[in-house]
Amino acid sequence: MVESGVRRGRPRSHSAHQAVLGAAYDLLVEGGLPALTIEAVAARSGITKPTIYRRWPNRTAVATAAFVDRMLHEVPLVDTGDPRVDLIEQVRRVAEFYTTAAGGVLAQLIAAGVTDDQAADDLWSCYFSVRREELHVLWQRAIDARVVRADIVADDAMDLLFGPILYRLLIGPRRLDGPAAAAMAGLTVDGLAPR
Repeated sequence: MVESGVRRGRPRSHSAHQAVLGAAYDLLVEGGLPALTIEAVAARSGITKPTIYRRWPNRTAVATAAFVDRMLHEVPLVDTGDPRVDLIEQVRRVAEFYTTAAGGVLAQLIAAGVTDDQAADDLWSCYFSVRREELHVLWQRAIDARVVRADIVADDAMDLLFGPILYRLLIGPRRLDGPAAAAMAGLTVDGLAPR
C-alpha cells in the first residue's frame, strides 16, 4: 500500500503531507522517477526522512501518491449537465493532462510496475481503481439519459474511452492531444448509443 492505514502517535500533519507531495511532484516533473529519492524529497520539502518513511515505504510509493494527488486535483470529474458531453470532455481533459510532464511521470510509474509488483499494486489501488470508480458515475449518468446502452459494462466502456490515451502515451512521442482524444471519444460514445 502507498500509505499505511495504521495510525499511532501524534496526528499527521496535513501541511507536511502536502509539502512532501508537492516536492515529490516537482522532482518528478524536473527529472522523472530517477530524480525522486527520499533524500531529495526531504531536502526540498523540509520534512525529515523518518517522517516520510512513516507515511510511505519507498520512493515509488511517494511518486505514485504525488502523481495521484496532482491528477485528482487538476482533472476533477466533469458535470456539464449533458452526459454525452461529460464523457467526451472527461476524455479530453485527461488527454490534455497526459500531454504535460504528467504523462511522462505516469508512463514511468507504469514501467516501474513491470518489475515491481508493489509499485503496480499501488498504482492500481491508489489511481486506476479509484479513478475508474469515479468514472462509473459519468457512465451511469449517460445510461440514465439513454445516451449509451445500459447493457455495456462500465469498465469495458472506460477501456474503450481512455485506452487509446494510455496506448499512445506508452508507445512513444505521438500522444493524443485533447481535441484528437475528444474526437475519438465522440466516435466511441456514438458507437455505444442505443440502437
